[in-house]
Amino acid sequence: MALGNEGILNLYQEPLAQSDAMWKEIVKDTVKGRNLQPAYVDVDVDGLKQE
Repeated sequence: MALGNEGILNLYQEPLAQSDAMWKEIVKDTVKGRNLQPAYVDVDVDGLKQE
C-alpha cells in the first residue's frame, strides 16, 4: 500500500490538527528562551520508504 505524502497527511489529519492546536496553546504562554531543554524523539515506522 503506497499512500504517499498526501495519503499520510489525510490519514492523520485529525491527530495532526489536535497536536498543532496543543502546541500552539503551550507556546502562547511560554517566554521565549526560558527553560529550554533539549528533547529527543525516537519514531519507529514500518512499511514506509523515504525517497
